[in-house]
Amino acid sequence: MTHTQKLQEIFEAALKDNSKFTKEPTRAFPTQPSAQPVAVSPPAPAPEPEPIPEPAANAGLSHSASAELGALLEEQHQRKTNKHRRETVVTLALVVALTVGGAGWFVQSPQRLQAMKEAIHDIRSVGDVKSIVAKYQAALDKISDRSKQIDQATKRPSRWA
Repeated sequence: MTHTQKLQEIFEAALKDNSKFTKEPTRAFPTQPSAQPVAVSPPAPAPEPEPIPEPAANAGLSHSASAELGALLEEQHQRKTNKHRRETVVTLALVVALTVGGAGWFVQSPQRLQAMKEAIHDIRSVGDVKSIVAKYQAALDKISDRSKQIDQATKRPSRWA
């Protein structure tokens, strides 16, 4: 039973029921509670969805027109596929050419290679804790020596010496 049929039955039952049109007020709750338990019915099974009708095989076209349209659509699909394939190959070739060209330009100059090696060495040394501590200690020693020199230069001569 569909929802439309259920609604139709409810409307028909409402039209047949004349007690709603009487002048007596209706109460939402009974005045005397019933001593008998109320029977609970199991929930109704969900209605199965209506099947979707199958589309017509050729949608109203003649067999020859349908075959011609199918051939045209297949040809259009093949053209788009070939176009996307060419675009992908051209893009890939361009990326490879730029990468190889950049690498060739980079290795031509020994200064660039030396700068790259130094940069890699610097990056690796950042993670080396012992070298960082050694550099820090050397900097502290230089500061200590300079501090001693400043102390010596600013020391006041004593009057009784």
